[in-house]
Amino acid sequence: MDLNPNDPDLTADFGSCLSWAGRKEEAVEMVRKAMQLNPHYPEWWLLMVGQIYFDAHLYEEAVAALEGTDALNTPANCLTLAASYAALGKLDSARLAIARARKIDSSLSLSSIKRGAFDPYKEAEDGEHLRLNLVKAGLPG
Repeated sequence: MDLNPNDPDLTADFGSCLSWAGRKEEAVEMVRKAMQLNPHYPEWWLLMVGQIYFDAHLYEEAVAALEGTDALNTPANCLTLAASYAALGKLDSARLAIARARKIDSSLSLSSIKRGAFDPYKEAEDGEHLRLNLVKAGLPG
C-alpha cells in the first residue's frame, strides 16, 4: 500500500483483509476508495464488496452489491446473500439464496463449509455472525 496507494485492485484486496481482521469501518473505506479509483471496476469486485458490507452489518448495501452481479453463481456468494437477507429479516429471500447455493452444491451444510467460510476471520464473533445468519437463513447443520 505504501508503494502504490492508488492501485484499485490492491486497495480492494486490502479492504477484504481489513474486514477479516475485524477492522470493518476501515474495510468499507478501502473498498469505497477502490471503487472511486476505478469506477469501471470488474464485476467480481461486487462479490467482495458484498462480503465487506455484510461483515460491517451494512446488510442493505450487501444485498444491493450481491444482487447487482450476474456472477452470483458460486455457493459462497449465494451464502453471503442469504446471510444478508437473514440479517434483514427477509427470510423468504434468504431461503431462496440458500436453495440457489444448494442447487450448485447439494452437499452444502454448516458442517461442510465450517472450515472454509469462517476461518478467515480473526475474531471469533465475526465468523459467528456469519454462521448465525446462515442458520437463520435455513442452511442445514
